[in-house]
Amino acid sequence: MNVAEKANVVVDGVGMDFAVKGGTFTALNDIALTLPRGSFTTLLGPSGCGKSTLLRIVADVIQPTRGTVDLFGMTASEARMNGLFGFVFQDPVLLPWRSALGNIELPLEAQHVPKAERRERAMAVLELVGLDGFEHLLPAKLSGGMARRVAIARALVVEPSILFLDEPFNGLDELRRRQMNVELQRIWSATGTTSLLVTHNVADAVFLSDTVIVMGRNPGHIIERREIDLPRPRSIDNSLSPDYIAHERALTALLSDDYKTRDD
Repeated sequence: MNVAEKANVVVDGVGMDFAVKGGTFTALNDIALTLPRGSFTTLLGPSGCGKSTLLRIVADVIQPTRGTVDLFGMTASEARMNGLFGFVFQDPVLLPWRSALGNIELPLEAQHVPKAERRERAMAVLELVGLDGFEHLLPAKLSGGMARRVAIARALVVEPSILFLDEPFNGLDELRRRQMNVELQRIWSATGTTSLLVTHNVADAVFLSDTVIVMGRNPGHIIERREIDLPRPRSIDNSLSPDYIAHERALTALLSDDYKTRDD
């Protein structure tokens, strides 16, 4: 069986053009990638390389100008309509008048899940993200890391087949970010959900990923697909290991080469 047959996601020849004053801006050109079932894949690149645009195309937020996206044998639109997606964004976007538990229950309410069932499912994912005992706190009483865990729980409560994460730890200090990486790895390992992360942070990419897709700019394109062959579970101490540092240096070099090529 080939990789595509085992994949949850197959992106083939995707390009994206935007109309701008005086012509057309090509944000993405000829993107092809596969995400194996249960894998954790990261789109890594500088601002302006189109990584968030690519995530939005896969998640059926916008339609590509060229190419196709196949998810579980369906179009992206069909997969979204079947409720197979979970989203975690840069800002947790929690409703301030609802408790942590109430925010997690929200997507189940939208699906008209009975009250007893949605409470049970919300409590289960709240425990999974390590917030049992904090379910009645309002967002104003949550730390930044806790708010992001609520956002992850809200995405997972619908039991998605694929989880999209767009810079979910943006704005956190370095120590909190590393701690959240450990938490996200634990949650992903427990659920086995196929995950696609967008980040410009090399350390996040190495720590979390099975595979890192390095993207360059002008137009957005794939530079390299790098497999991260570090054993799991990974810990903060692992970041000091020679193998970990070697992956960081290789990815940083790829990004630096693209900067030089595009900016010279």
